[in-house]
Amino acid sequence: MIKVRIPLLFLSLVLGLTCTFAQREVPVLKDRVTDFTNTLDFNECRSLELRLKRFEDSTSTQIAVLLVSSLNGSDIFDFSMKVFDENKIGANSKNNGVLIVVAKDDHKIRIMVGYGLEGVLTDALTTQIIDRDIK
Repeated sequence: MIKVRIPLLFLSLVLGLTCTFAQREVPVLKDRVTDFTNTLDFNECRSLELRLKRFEDSTSTQIAVLLVSSLNGSDIFDFSMKVFDENKIGANSKNNGVLIVVAKDDHKIRIMVGYGLEGVLTDALTTQIIDRDIK
C-alpha cells in the first residue's frame, strides 16, 4: 500500500507543479505581432507589423497582437493582463498600449487597453471591434 501511495503522491506533486508553471508562463513579445499558431503567413505578419509601426510612430500608441493556440484553461482576461503588464505595452508616461490576444483553439479574443486609452477604447467599442472586424 505504501509503495503505491508514494509514486502517486510524487506524480500528483509533479503534475501540480507543471500545471501551475504552465499557467504562469507569459510569452515575451519581441515584435508587434507574435503568432504562435502559424495562422498568419510571412507577408501578412510583415504587413501588419509595418502598419502597427506606422500607427505607433504617428500616434505614440503601441499595439501588440498575440496569437496562441490555447490558454490551457486560463481566463483570457487574466492571461491578457499578465502579458500586457509583463511586456510593458505602451508608453509608461501615457499608459497608451493595446494588446489583442487571440486564443485560436479556445475561440476567445480579448483586447486589453491601457488606462490612458480607456476613454477612447471602451469595453463596448472593443467588443464591437472583436465582433465586427476580428471574428
